[in-house]
Amino acid sequence: MKSMIDSITPKKKSKKVKLRAEKKSAVLVLTIIVISISMVISLIVSQLVTKELILARKLENSTQAFYAAQAGIEDALNRLVGNPTLRITGYGDTTLLDTSQYTIFIEDVASNVEIKSEGQANSVLRTIKIVVPPKSLESDPPFLERVISWEEVAP
Repeated sequence: MKSMIDSITPKKKSKKVKLRAEKKSAVLVLTIIVISISMVISLIVSQLVTKELILARKLENSTQAFYAAQAGIEDALNRLVGNPTLRITGYGDTTLLDTSQYTIFIEDVASNVEIKSEGQANSVLRTIKIVVPPKSLESDPPFLERVISWEEVAP
């Protein structure tokens, strides 16, 4: 028979119980590591997506500003057809699609007419300048193949 002392003494945990507890803690640590790595990857991807969205928005604004500047050139040419002696300094702020606008400048340069148009979309500004001989403005529509120079001016 077992003595009373044997029945009072706590029994030692078996090796199987210890192994299960160690496996559970290893799985927990591994899970925490995997979750941490996933979070870091998610943060990196979200930063890249945010940067791409900002770049796309800047490109869109730049394109809109360029098209607004082109619209300003067309507006100036149409104004000059009816009045080839017209000279304008800073006519504009004509709004296109509620997001972009242009300002045109028409002046004499040497014996030619210089038309400059500044297109703006949000905070992006693009400028186009063309030089045409006055004779090309006498026809309707103006003959743009007679344009002496066309350039985009750096801001």
